[in-house]
Amino acid sequence: MGYEIISYKITVGCRTQAQILARIAEIDALLDVLFTTALTSVGNGNIFQYKLDTGQTKTDVTYTSTSEVATAIKDYESIRTLYRNKLIPRMVRLVDSKTFRR
Repeated sequence: MGYEIISYKITVGCRTQAQILARIAEIDALLDVLFTTALTSVGNGNIFQYKLDTGQTKTDVTYTSTSEVATAIKDYESIRTLYRNKLIPRMVRLVDSKTFRR
Protein backbone atom coordinates (compact mmCIF):
# COMPACT_ATOMS: atom_id res chain seq x y z
CA MET A 1 0.00 0.00 0.00
CA GLY A 2 1.85 3.07 -1.22
CA TYR A 3 1.01 6.64 -0.58
CA GLU A 4 1.86 9.30 -3.06
CA ILE A 5 3.47 12.37 -1.56
CA ILE A 6 2.54 15.52 -3.40
CA SER A 7 4.65 18.57 -2.79
CA TYR A 8 4.75 21.94 -4.44
CA LYS A 9 6.58 25.17 -3.87
CA ILE A 10 4.67 28.31 -3.08
CA THR A 11 6.19 31.17 -5.02
CA VAL A 12 7.52 34.07 -3.00
CA GLY A 13 6.02 36.77 -5.18
CA CYS A 14 7.51 39.25 -7.58
CA ARG A 15 10.60 40.08 -5.50
CA THR A 16 13.94 38.52 -6.25
CA GLN A 17 16.18 37.10 -3.55
CA ALA A 18 18.53 40.08 -3.93
CA GLN A 19 15.64 42.52 -3.40
CA ILE A 20 14.51 40.67 -0.28
CA LEU A 21 18.07 40.62 1.10
CA ALA A 22 18.35 44.37 0.43
CA ARG A 23 15.15 44.97 2.41
CA ILE A 24 16.42 42.84 5.27
CA ALA A 25 19.66 44.86 5.28
CA GLU A 26 17.67 48.12 5.47
CA ILE A 27 15.60 46.77 8.36
CA ASP A 28 18.80 45.62 10.13
CA ALA A 29 20.23 49.14 9.80
CA LEU A 30 17.05 50.58 11.34
CA LEU A 31 17.16 48.02 14.14
CA ASP A 32 20.79 48.89 14.92
CA VAL A 33 19.87 52.55 15.28
CA LEU A 34 16.82 51.70 17.39
CA PHE A 35 18.85 49.49 19.74
CA THR A 36 21.41 52.27 20.15
CA THR A 37 18.59 54.73 20.78
CA ALA A 38 17.04 52.41 23.37
CA LEU A 39 20.35 51.98 25.19
CA THR A 40 21.10 55.71 25.35
CA SER A 41 17.50 56.55 26.25
CA VAL A 42 17.78 55.06 29.70
CA GLY A 43 19.94 57.91 30.96
CA ASN A 44 18.82 60.78 28.73
CA GLY A 45 15.23 61.47 29.71
CA ASN A 46 12.08 60.89 27.69
CA ILE A 47 12.69 62.38 24.24
CA PHE A 48 14.74 60.46 21.70
CA GLN A 49 15.56 61.25 18.11
CA TYR A 50 17.53 59.44 15.44
CA LYS A 51 18.37 60.03 11.79
CA LEU A 52 19.27 57.35 9.27
CA ASP A 53 20.26 57.74 5.61
CA THR A 54 20.50 54.39 3.80
CA GLY A 55 21.16 55.96 0.43
CA GLN A 56 17.67 55.16 -0.79
CA THR A 57 15.63 56.54 2.07
CA LYS A 58 16.12 59.14 4.76
CA THR A 59 14.52 58.57 8.13
CA ASP A 60 14.10 61.18 10.85
CA VAL A 61 12.08 59.92 13.81
CA THR A 62 11.38 61.31 17.28
CA TYR A 63 10.08 59.13 20.13
CA THR A 64 8.74 60.39 23.42
CA SER A 65 9.26 57.29 25.57
CA THR A 66 11.34 54.15 25.87
CA SER A 67 8.25 52.00 25.41
CA GLU A 68 7.69 53.54 21.95
CA VAL A 69 11.24 52.58 20.99
CA ALA A 70 10.67 49.03 22.27
CA THR A 71 7.40 48.79 20.33
CA ALA A 72 9.14 50.01 17.16
CA ILE A 73 11.87 47.38 17.62
CA LYS A 74 9.26 44.62 17.94
CA ASP A 75 7.42 45.88 14.86
CA TYR A 76 10.58 46.01 12.74
CA GLU A 77 11.62 42.55 13.92
CA SER A 78 8.26 41.10 12.91
CA ILE A 79 8.59 42.72 9.47
CA ARG A 80 12.12 41.31 9.20
CA THR A 81 10.75 37.85 10.05
CA LEU A 82 8.18 38.17 7.26
CA TYR A 83 10.91 38.99 4.75
CA ARG A 84 13.12 36.19 6.08
CA ASN A 85 10.26 33.71 5.60
CA LYS A 86 10.02 34.78 1.95
CA LEU A 87 13.61 33.60 1.44
CA ILE A 88 12.94 30.20 3.01
CA PRO A 89 9.31 29.26 2.29
CA ARG A 90 7.73 26.93 4.78
CA MET A 91 6.43 23.53 3.74
CA VAL A 92 3.22 21.94 4.89
CA ARG A 93 2.61 18.22 4.71
CA LEU A 94 -1.03 17.26 4.37
CA VAL A 95 -1.86 13.85 5.80
CA ASP A 96 -5.07 11.95 5.42
CA SER A 97 -6.92 11.18 8.66
CA LYS A 98 -6.72 7.43 7.94
CA THR A 99 -2.98 7.43 8.63
CA PHE A 100 -3.37 8.45 12.28
CA ARG A 101 -3.73 5.85 15.03
CA ARG A 102 -6.85 5.94 17.12
